[in-house]
Amino acid sequence: MLSIAAISFLFMPKVFPGGYTFVSNTGIPFRHDTSKPTPTDFDEGPYGTLSSTEAIDFAMNAINIWSGANEPTLELRFSINSIGSLSADGDVDTIEEFNAIFSVADDKSPVVFDADGSLFADLGLPEGVIGFATIEVIDTETFEIIETFQAYNGNLIDGDTSDGIEAPLSVAQTVITHEMGHALNFGHSQVNGTAFIGDTDDPGFTIYGLPPEGEGIVEIMFPILIGDGNSSTTPTRDDLSTAEFIYGNDTGKKGFISGQVFRENMVTQVRGANIIARNVADPFGDAVSSVSGGLFFPNSIFGPGPTPPELKGTFNILGLTPGANYTVEKVQINPRFTAGSSVPPISPPISIDEEEFYNGEDEGAKNPPDTPLDFVAIDGTSSTGINFICNEFKKAIPGICYASTGFNISSSGTLLTLDTTTGKGSIVGQTNQLRISGLAINQSGEIFGSTGGRKSRLVRIDAETGNSFILGTIVRKDSNIPIRFVKGIAFNDNDILFGVDRTNTLYAINQVNASARKILQADVNPANIVLTGLAFNLKKNVFIASGARKNGTSSVIVEIDISSGRTRHIGNVGMTGYSIRDLHFSDETLFGISTSNIGTPSNLIKIDQTTERATIIGAVGFPAVTGLSSLTISQ
Repeated sequence: MLSIAAISFLFMPKVFPGGYTFVSNTGIPFRHDTSKPTPTDFDEGPYGTLSSTEAIDFAMNAINIWSGANEPTLELRFSINSIGSLSADGDVDTIEEFNAIFSVADDKSPVVFDADGSLFADLGLPEGVIGFATIEVIDTETFEIIETFQAYNGNLIDGDTSDGIEAPLSVAQTVITHEMGHALNFGHSQVNGTAFIGDTDDPGFTIYGLPPEGEGIVEIMFPILIGDGNSSTTPTRDDLSTAEFIYGNDTGKKGFISGQVFRENMVTQVRGANIIARNVADPFGDAVSSVSGGLFFPNSIFGPGPTPPELKGTFNILGLTPGANYTVEKVQINPRFTAGSSVPPISPPISIDEEEFYNGEDEGAKNPPDTPLDFVAIDGTSSTGINFICNEFKKAIPGICYASTGFNISSSGTLLTLDTTTGKGSIVGQTNQLRISGLAINQSGEIFGSTGGRKSRLVRIDAETGNSFILGTIVRKDSNIPIRFVKGIAFNDNDILFGVDRTNTLYAINQVNASARKILQADVNPANIVLTGLAFNLKKNVFIASGARKNGTSSVIVEIDISSGRTRHIGNVGMTGYSIRDLHFSDETLFGISTSNIGTPSNLIKIDQTTERATIIGAVGFPAVTGLSSLTISQ
């Protein structure tokens, strides 16, 4: 069985360091000469269980999916230039034979079959890479692609299931079609595929639901291969949009939506935001993407300049159905898509703050606010000026103590500020989350929260309004299994976010996609203590955690030293009947939030770091306060 999200496509650029889609200074993509068939030169070795002859026939069938014979809107044809001419014995199966033809101008466009994956291993490629392609030789005057290189890992279809990398021939066909797409100068794209790797919070997925499984749903040019039943063997509407832009004939002219993406100031353009148009009547079958600034390469060495500056934030969504209505959304490129698996033009992906729909006159408005899920349907015939204004989240003010509420329906998901001399709390705003169990602020002033439930989610919070958006469910990086009840989060001195769950396991959490890596399991004494609060002691370079007995009372304080892996029980805070829900250092003062039960107001407390005894500063004025953090000068 093929392991979902473990198998990657790879594109290996050798000429153009700024990205892996070849684009001129003036925004013109490079293309093959369509006045003649695009040639390929085949290795004469086997491909998995396929013999040389079978492999070549199989590959040509996969390559011809992009041909005009299969897709009438494309001006592409393919031919075999040679077989067995790539090495002395006809079979490229050693590093020496590979290096003799890779990135060499030799009037050949090699297609190499690695019979069982041993060549890929010798080349030092990760085990999960099942194919790669690169454009080797280009003409910078005519913008033509002259030579390409492709290689395929036969381990995928070698009949050996013991290594967990085995798939049917239909999947291998998708691999070859995908890599041939790179050889034609198609970059990776992201439309429906992210729903199958756990990234399910796109606005489109929120209103339309998740895409169904099956053929033709996941785009061929998605960076990760998604299992047996979802591997497309024919181009999706998104794939064809890219192909038609570079190789389309007159019959391929369809509708379009274009615009630009700006920062909140409505002047600074944003390069690297993924824009997706979804047909309201067919949101997964008729869905096309374009990345803002995808044709903006000001440092390109290809062709005469200058580069039009407006290309930096421009997107063009092509190949739409004229007369159909589309929702248009701005989403984050998945942060896993980097290096050879990146979605052009930027690696690693940029943060776009809030994912949202385009909503016409209210785009970027502050009064009333620009609600992310509000949208205006756009005519797909020829709509221009569809400009996004990023909803940028305001950052924490240094010296202000922030708090959050949770587990109480009367005060669900509220961001507060606290007076550290009296404890009194003031409402900033609702977070739109049922609860915010943990709170943390990084050195840039960005506020993060953890929802702390059975599927704990990492959220980003606006310091002025309290509004939040979900970055993702906190999952184990190695398995994508959700981590339950992550209630305490904190940043260390290197701005790495950490969290602790109800099993007292400490994780390092990715701030962009919420994937988490296990660091250690705290050895807490007594054993029935559950850690719920977390803070970082800059002076000692250790974490301080608060824990309570499973009945929710009688808190203790523990010290977690990551460098040594040791957990030290410090002592009881001396507040019988109270639990310390969260901790935070402001300069060198250790503050905490104490609660006796979910119905009574919480207290702001100060903890003596010598005796670990707590004293109450004052009542917050709100029940169920569970998160505490601030941005201080010492951070």
